[in-house]
Amino acid sequence: GAFAHPPNSDAVLWFCRDILPRILTQLPDLKFWVIGAEPPPEIKALASPVVRIMGHVPDVTPFLEKSRLSVAPLRYGAGVKGKMNQSLAYGLPVVATSVAAEGMFLKDGHSVMLADQPKDFAAAVVRLYQDRFLWEKLSAAGLEVMTKYFSFNTARQALIDLVGP
Repeated sequence: GAFAHPPNSDAVLWFCRDILPRILTQLPDLKFWVIGAEPPPEIKALASPVVRIMGHVPDVTPFLEKSRLSVAPLRYGAGVKGKMNQSLAYGLPVVATSVAAEGMFLKDGHSVMLADQPKDFAAAVVRLYQDRFLWEKLSAAGLEVMTKYFSFNTARQALIDLVGP
């Protein structure tokens, strides 16, 4: 997400400082792609062979297609999380905090992995990364949630219901 929104900077900093080191002990070849417009200096300073700071990317499709999962380590903020929707719509499972999943109709262990503590978040990433059955389950269920609650047809029907045909 865009870094003009402060929760996004906090999320990346928290993930890189408190969660990613725990993940790397079990998945040392993992790469973390940070995509978002105008990363501030403290985000740019995280750049390394493991943490790739991409800035604004006009089309995230290539990144989503080559990723194993997505993370949403938001600790504050509200509303529907567009980047989570985008990941789930591509069939890419997400590990998220409960704040990130608020209002998204997602269920822990079914359509998303939820964790609010660094140790638990790291464990969820490792488990999802390594467990093919869980990955497939979350991928399918995430797509189902996107279709049911966030698709164009769902939005269209809500408008029809609101204002009539």
